[in-house]
Amino acid sequence: MPDIVADLHLHSTFSDGLYAPDALVDLVVSKGLKAFSITDHDSVQGVASIKPCTKATLIPGIELTSTLEGKEVHLLGYYINIEEPELIETLSLIAHRREKRLMDIVDKLNNAGNFFLDKDELAHEFGTGSYNRLNLARFMVKKGIAQSIERVFANYLGDGTDAYE
Repeated sequence: MPDIVADLHLHSTFSDGLYAPDALVDLVVSKGLKAFSITDHDSVQGVASIKPCTKATLIPGIELTSTLEGKEVHLLGYYINIEEPELIETLSLIAHRREKRLMDIVDKLNNAGNFFLDKDELAHEFGTGSYNRLNLARFMVKKGIAQSIERVFANYLGDGTDAYE
């Protein structure tokens, strides 16, 4: 089997990844990859924040969320212009919708009365990262509401739960 020379589907903390963008670059370089693409969900902030790297080629990317026949789909884009005004405007609208959706979920969880999630604390935790259910699940585990992300989805955030959107 040939050696892997590129990873074209990486997520940073600006999406649902575990590593900050520059830490991802360090990881890519440590693995000996020649090229990589950060394809955060509906965001180019991770790509925009990377310091120049001479040891691996960055291919600017994105993973756009859309719907097809009523189902959520994810479209990967490569060699995108991360400074394109229409793209920036569209991604800003998406980010605001994601934040509102997540805060609506938090309201549902808080109204259920089993525990309380402080929205200000949540906003501080997320910073400029992505407002998504996975990051909310991570926050809930950190707060001791559940022992694992899987339990958070099974009990609170997954399909069929009261807070699911």
